Amino acid sequence: MTIDNGPGSVPDGNPEDLLVFCRRDGMVICPRCTEMSVYPLKDGRFRCAGCAYTFHDFTGRWINRCKMQPAQWLDLIRLFVDGIPVNKMAARMRASYETTLKAVNTLRLSILAADPTFWPLLNTQGNLKTHCRKGHGGHDDHCLGEHAPVFGLQRYDGKLFFHHLPKTPVNAILSLSLNKRVWKTLVYTDRYQDYDALFFACCSHLRRLFAERWSGGTAFLDNDVSFWDFAENWLPRYRCFTPKCCPLYLKELEFRFNHPPSSWYKLLMQRLCEFVPNPR
Repeated sequence: MTIDNGPGSVPDGNPEDLLVFCRRDGMVICPRCTEMSVYPLKDGRFRCAGCAYTFHDFTGRWINRCKMQPAQWLDLIRLFVDGIPVNKMAARMRASYETTLKAVNTLRLSILAADPTFWPLLNTQGNLKTHCRKGHGGHDDHCLGEHAPVFGLQRYDGKLFFHHLPKTPVNAILSLSLNKRVWKTLVYTDRYQDYDALFFACCSHLRRLFAERWSGGTAFLDNDVSFWDFAENWLPRYRCFTPKCCPLYLKELEFRFNHPPSSWYKLLMQRLCEFVPNPR
């Protein structure tokens, strides 16, 4: 099924275009050993002459994580480019909400994985790890963001970049004498070292606990009009995201901010055809 997005929508793509991003200079690549010494099989798959692995063009890539045809992926990318919410995407694609959500999150994961500093947040299946320890061990009530990932925001050359900071724990940020502000499920700080702000996401318990301390004062980022104009335009289109999904939305925001809308469609096709990284 092909979706009519109306005038001004992104140009139609051909499902065969996806193969261009899966083949290095037109050559088929083995997803296991990355060798190009492969040969075709009668059933349409390939076999690597080096490691004897049998595969097809999408094996090991983000696009292979959902049972969707290439034409369906192109339809979904068009809707994602336009910022259509998942429930409306599902209705327009005549697909289940669960399938559409998995596909959209796969697309977001492919954007996130373009930054290797975020790979430690992925498990061996390419999904985001769960950092909240509520209800486990000594944290039966709330974990106070103890294991939540921290991100640093930098701005240069008119672009913004979120970096994962694995050596900066949340409790260290809480102890810093920096103004802190709450934005949706996120907490951000005043300027710190080379970063315009530090970000982390936490449950509502932690935000309520420090509400009075974080409601006053200002932060360096508060004066960044271009950031807030863009962020407040895009993120409210989605339902309130969970702290676990925070990295996906931050990297999506970065992607949309840094690239002109005319390039989103092609870039997302490329991201979707990248190999799922192995964090090990």
